Amino acid sequence: MTGIITGDIIRSERDLSNPKWLDVLKSQLSNLSISKNSWDIYSGDSFQLEVDPEEGLSTMLILKSLLIFKADINVRMALGIGEKEYSGESISESNGEAFVYSGRLLDELKNETLAIRSGNKEFDDTINLMIELGLLTIDRWSQNSAEAVYYFLSNQVETQKQLAEKLQISQGRISERLTRAGYDQIIKLDQYYRKYFNQKLKN
Repeated sequence: MTGIITGDIIRSERDLSNPKWLDVLKSQLSNLSISKNSWDIYSGDSFQLEVDPEEGLSTMLILKSLLIFKADINVRMALGIGEKEYSGESISESNGEAFVYSGRLLDELKNETLAIRSGNKEFDDTINLMIELGLLTIDRWSQNSAEAVYYFLSNQVETQKQLAEKLQISQGRISERLTRAGYDQIIKLDQYYRKYFNQKLKN
């Protein structure tokens, strides 16, 4: 079993002449994917990476927070969880149900910017409802809030004091940014996802 994230940039005319997000994305995909050849950027504004499925939700949140924080741009992503029937030299040459779930789900997304498909209807319905509710806050992150979330989710800091020192602002402002971002609730969502994944999907 593996996890395949397929994503595309939610673009505006402003971004066509300032593709800062591309360098930002490239710098992270190799760190977040399972191996060096398990990610790719294609068609100019789309990407795909293979991840440990238990890390799938947190990986999407790291990417979303990073792109909002550093490039002021949002992203749409679909995580497919399933088997990988064939491993090619690159992710674009590989296939399996995880790839099918991910690609088709991304095509189906309209108002939502994050979703998961595993083939287990109970799991998918439950997790996607929780994600949909979370997106009411996540898709309204400011760059400052996304920055705070990114540093914690990517384990670059462990305490608010450390981040305050890094950004040279007060700890109170860090706390405010995390509160506005719904950080505590996001952590609870990811913890629930991991627990439910292990109950319902992990062999």
